[in-house]
Amino acid sequence: MNYHVRRRGPSWRGVVYLGRDKDGRQERVTLTRRTKGEAESECRRIIREVESGSYADPGKMTTGGLLERWLADSAATRVSPKTLHRYQDIVRNYITPDLGRIPLRSLTSAAIQRYYGKELRTGRADGRSGLAPATVRQHHAVLHKALSWAVRMGLLSQNPAASVEAPRPTHREMKVATVAEMRAVMESARGTQLFVPVMLAIATGMRRGEILGLHWKEVDLATARVVVKFSLSQVAGEVMLKEPKSKAGRRIVTLPAFAVEELRRYRKLQNERRLFMGADWQDHGLVCTRGDGSAIRPDTFSHEFAALVKRRGLPGIRFHDLRHSHATALLESENAKVVSERLGHSHISVTLGIYAHVSAALQERAAARLDEAFGAPSEGSEHHPSTISSIEATATERGEKKAPAN
Repeated sequence: MNYHVRRRGPSWRGVVYLGRDKDGRQERVTLTRRTKGEAESECRRIIREVESGSYADPGKMTTGGLLERWLADSAATRVSPKTLHRYQDIVRNYITPDLGRIPLRSLTSAAIQRYYGKELRTGRADGRSGLAPATVRQHHAVLHKALSWAVRMGLLSQNPAASVEAPRPTHREMKVATVAEMRAVMESARGTQLFVPVMLAIATGMRRGEILGLHWKEVDLATARVVVKFSLSQVAGEVMLKEPKSKAGRRIVTLPAFAVEELRRYRKLQNERRLFMGADWQDHGLVCTRGDGSAIRPDTFSHEFAALVKRRGLPGIRFHDLRHSHATALLESENAKVVSERLGHSHISVTLGIYAHVSAALQERAAARLDEAFGAPSEGSEHHPSTISSIEATATERGEKKAPAN
């Protein structure tokens, strides 16, 4: 079994000779890659798979087979464990049961479009109702990525998902808690393991995972600063720390004075608890912990928070809404760039896009500032005096004559 690679225009073509079939005809696999190295690497991979018995002929590969290969060869090496788990769930529980048996090269845009429609109508586990448009858009994103990879790998000539219309997202109205509501939630949580996470969300706008993954060594109470370096996530029941997705996510957040004082008191109580527990204390260095020092599981935390706000009579507030409320309050008084950096957004446009609801208040404030600068029009006057004066001054500078008075 051998192969050869030759340049074909701007790319490289590889041919792997698999031997002869029962009728004596030469069997081969042809592929195209951008570079010579990529073509040679793919040829060698095919030979290894043929020799191990795991090779799948592209002409005989099913859509389900392609999706599994994409998960193993591409997604697993490029995304976080949490994202990979989400991809696997979408592929194995939704896409493959419906489209998996279709031969890859027979998969059509129409078949994909029908799949989206079916999921929107009856996609839930009970079959009585459909999945949300945003969820089906996630299915589209996964399928589109996998099929684009198949095109790059030479398994398809074009991506059938490229011409499919994904469902339009429905925008959930953002809940912005008032100061009184945030204070009520924080005080209701006082004395429980929810207090510090709630207080930090209100004081810093940090995300749930960032707060639960915060270590004391990343907190400097002397300078009132927190370094966001990790996020705690839950994947298939396992809790793990991960670094921020973007460079902007790793950031320094300044603490308000009330948060510094609360953290000082809390650290003292936690140290006392550590001494009391002795060898039973699980010392991970985390700020927010359960009673034995272990990490608080994100999903469990969300359930406990939901129960808390329900008892307090604020059932519409989610934990993430505290971040939104923090950002909204700041945007009404601070520069959007500062708020964007504080939240860890990759670009200011992300901040302005999410918090577009603040723009009306900002517009009103801008108009008020203009009124302060130029003065409000006098009653019964069609034109503002200062405006008329400036026009006349400009005309005089140009040598123009003033219009005669009526």
